[in-house]
Amino acid sequence: MDDISSTPPPTLADLVARGEPGQALRALTDALTYAAGRADERIALLELRVGLLVRLGQLARAEGDAQAMLTLAARAHRGAYRVRALCALSLVQQQRGQPEAAFRSASEAASCAARMREGDERNRWITLAAQRRVAAAQRISAAAPQAGAAGPPLPVG
Repeated sequence: MDDISSTPPPTLADLVARGEPGQALRALTDALTYAAGRADERIALLELRVGLLVRLGQLARAEGDAQAMLTLAARAHRGAYRVRALCALSLVQQQRGQPEAAFRSASEAASCAARMREGDERNRWITLAAQRRVAAAQRISAAAPQAGAAGPPLPVG
């Protein structure tokens, strides 16, 4: 007979894949409560929750988490946290249909990443993430209707 305690709990990815994003969101929120004083864990958990909230279409909450990440980064005086927060904010702005703001946030993230110390593997990863966010924001910005346009084209025929 299998001991039930030997079964590992589902991961967040498992919960989302099984169609249980609400349960994943609750797990992240609970984990944030327990990570109260640890900035590194809070940044990682908030980053995950921003992505999940965006996926769920809860953009106001996602933006609140991205802003919380920025506040945490400022308090911790950590450039890597700021880069991650700006990338999260850029993602939210992109999903909100704000391509210019998304591009500005992503560009600021890339600039901040470029000022970070070279040689650290984590910094290379963060720099790459910022550069990918800039590229995504550029694609969205280029595809967005020009300012002052009269709206979507009318159907022909």
